[in-house]
Amino acid sequence: IEIINEETLTNNDMVYTLAGPATASVRVRCPRKLAHSLKISDFRAEADFNNMYTLTNQVPITITCNHMNVANDEITCLTPSLQIELEDILTKKMDVVVNAKGTPEKGYRGGEMTASPSTVTVRAPQSFLDQISYVGVEVNVEGVSQTVMKLAELQFYNAGGNVMDSSEVKGLHVSYTDIHAEVEILNVKTVSLDYTVTGQDAVADGYLYSGIEINPGSIEISGRKTTLADISVLRIPDGELDVSGADSN
Repeated sequence: IEIINEETLTNNDMVYTLAGPATASVRVRCPRKLAHSLKISDFRAEADFNNMYTLTNQVPITITCNHMNVANDEITCLTPSLQIELEDILTKKMDVVVNAKGTPEKGYRGGEMTASPSTVTVRAPQSFLDQISYVGVEVNVEGVSQTVMKLAELQFYNAGGNVMDSSEVKGLHVSYTDIHAEVEILNVKTVSLDYTVTGQDAVADGYLYSGIEINPGSIEISGRKTTLADISVLRIPDGELDVSGADSN
């Protein structure tokens, strides 16, 4: 069955799915010899959405025959209508998430991730839109040591974080399908901790301060190489290690 004027639905923010097979049966009144010579290709079946019965969501089927010896009034369509199911098309604005895949080279770490544009407008059937948890792009950072920039295709993700197949979704439109994504790659540096303990002589009565152990004694920090160059130690702010009145570790 050839569907015509289906834009009648899309223009009204609706989309359809077939509730049954897209085939029709016909009966032709003609001589037996002619009947045996008729082929499927001799007939044309049309379902015109301009003639849809809105109360029942049925589209009338019309049959014509291009065989010169068969008149249209000799044809009876045994499948009078095409049954469809209708669904609303909705619009939603969504933030674009950048997913970094892989692990950068040793001594480096992923930093800020940005997308341009940072938001997109998705127009789709409600059933599909309801399944979308977020939209985003993937950027491979495996083994890299510098910031990665990529023009990536927008993907739809469900609640499980899996990419959704949108190839067969009718009425789907996205304001942007290609996204400029950037994943900043930062240097990693290990620095020691510097600190001052105060209040050693003011612990609780009956107790004696015996010393302090810092674990870990160093930490990893990340940032741009020029920023990290002058940092060799991190100092714990004064007063944070005040043991005045302490009676336990």
